[in-house]
Amino acid sequence: MSNWKRVFGDTLLSKGYSYNVAQDVLKLEMVARKHFEFGNHIPEYFVLENIERENNDCYYYWSSSSETAECPECHTVSHYLRKDYKRRVVQDISEGDYGVYHVVRMNRYECKNLKCGEKIFVERFTDFVDENGRKTHRFKNRCVELSIELGGIGTERVMRGEGSWVSDDTILRYTKEAAAKVTKMNLERDDVKVISIDDINLRKGDSSSACTVFIDEEKHKTLIIIRGTKAENVKKVLELFPSAEHMSRDRSTSLSAAGDTCNKIQSADRFHLICNVHAVIKEALMAELPVDVYIKEGDGWVDVEGEQIDEQYLSIPDEQIDLRIQLAGLTDFQAIRYRNTLKMLELSEKGLRSQEIAERLGLTLKDVRNLRGRATTTVNEVQQKIISRIEKYPKNSNGAGRPPADGVRVTLGPNPGPANKSICEPYRDTVVEMWNTGSSHRTIHKTLTEHGFTGCRAAVYQYIWKLEYEEPCALTRIMKRHERKDMSLTDTFDILTALYLPKVELDKISRTTIYNEILKEGRSERPEDILSNRKKNSTACSKTNRPAMAKHSPLDPEILDLIYGEEEVIHPPSTEDIMEAQKKTS
Repeated sequence: MSNWKRVFGDTLLSKGYSYNVAQDVLKLEMVARKHFEFGNHIPEYFVLENIERENNDCYYYWSSSSETAECPECHTVSHYLRKDYKRRVVQDISEGDYGVYHVVRMNRYECKNLKCGEKIFVERFTDFVDENGRKTHRFKNRCVELSIELGGIGTERVMRGEGSWVSDDTILRYTKEAAAKVTKMNLERDDVKVISIDDINLRKGDSSSACTVFIDEEKHKTLIIIRGTKAENVKKVLELFPSAEHMSRDRSTSLSAAGDTCNKIQSADRFHLICNVHAVIKEALMAELPVDVYIKEGDGWVDVEGEQIDEQYLSIPDEQIDLRIQLAGLTDFQAIRYRNTLKMLELSEKGLRSQEIAERLGLTLKDVRNLRGRATTTVNEVQQKIISRIEKYPKNSNGAGRPPADGVRVTLGPNPGPANKSICEPYRDTVVEMWNTGSSHRTIHKTLTEHGFTGCRAAVYQYIWKLEYEEPCALTRIMKRHERKDMSLTDTFDILTALYLPKVELDKISRTTIYNEILKEGRSERPEDILSNRKKNSTACSKTNRPAMAKHSPLDPEILDLIYGEEEVIHPPSTEDIMEAQKKTS
């Protein structure tokens, strides 16, 4: 343990100072330390006597130089100082890594008021510490500030890291005490002019946890939050603010009834006015817009005049529809669905409803709805099929013009030679003629053998693949196993028509997306001084049962009755009641 008084005094004496001079210098040094280290946090009549450090704690020893004190019982000022004292240890904010403790020697006084029952009392320092407190006001304020940001456990971790020892329960108790003082001060205010009232749920979606919030509209500060949303509970709070002439609320009938009872000038808050406007706009849009709005893209849509004056709509001519069906290679079922989809879009753009479209097309209402739901996919798939067939169209020969198949590629090796180097090259005309007439490589090999060919059938098969792959040749037929897949592509697909055919695509936007875009555009043009607040409007039921922690709340009983409602005292059933209930059951 290190003692400042001893170390400082011994140092002065070792320098040649006398004992009296050393004591005077020590007193001056203590006064300076009190002023620079604590400032106004220590009462003026506190005299610093000594400083000690033990382990990680620092103790400041103070003595009170007061000559009068007020009796805590009768509030009579006493001048009768006794000769005995009382010591008290108070914790303060840590300094560096050391915990700071003040050891205060308090004076005792005698109360000469004959009617007072407190004959001897100890002086109080209410501006420094509570009557029975063990922490300074500065320490408690520090805990409250940190707990608001970090919570009880987080504040405890920070405070202990700084060298102060305090539990999270104590920190939360300090926070509740501070909140109780603020609530009491709010209820005693007489300068509130406008009160805003709204309801919230402490647990999201749970109406049983509904509460009512009272806010000072001019200063934007919360005054009090009470449990429940009943009109009588709201009325009790409004009666505490007679200076408030105006009241802002939502569309709740209970709040309206409480405001009428207290003669308040009521106005609807901005949030619910905006909600009403949104509801009207949304209803009008939903009545005019279909569920899905289709955006037609591409140059294939034709602008056609409708039956009425100045009515126009986008359509596709029947001959164009037939051409697209042919180029896309659609089956009969796909072609029917494609035609009906385009006709449905055309009639829908004219303004016809689903039932009328079904009657025009000779379909059921369910079929029309299925067409509407798959319209984007149906139109875009046809366009993609045409593009895909253009990409797959042969570019090297009049036949398939494709690279060798996997099985042929294995026999050819990694670096196959050209077709003109094959042993089948002398029989080129015979191979091409027989292949185009439908002969297989086996038949061709048998014929070539009769003319002196000495190679195998695989050589003929590989030679045919090389001719198809390398350069333009006279091959007009492809392998039989690919005939069903690609015959329509070579026989009925007009590559030039497909290349110059304008695109026809479709995009779908729901009316909900359109409505959200309208709101987004409205927000961008809104003045900066208008703010929107999101809040759910719930019709919550009130609950007057108090939680268990309310028993230990620092709030006054009147404020607790205001927040939670009057507490209902439930008496346990008597023995007679229990026996009577058992008789009825039996």
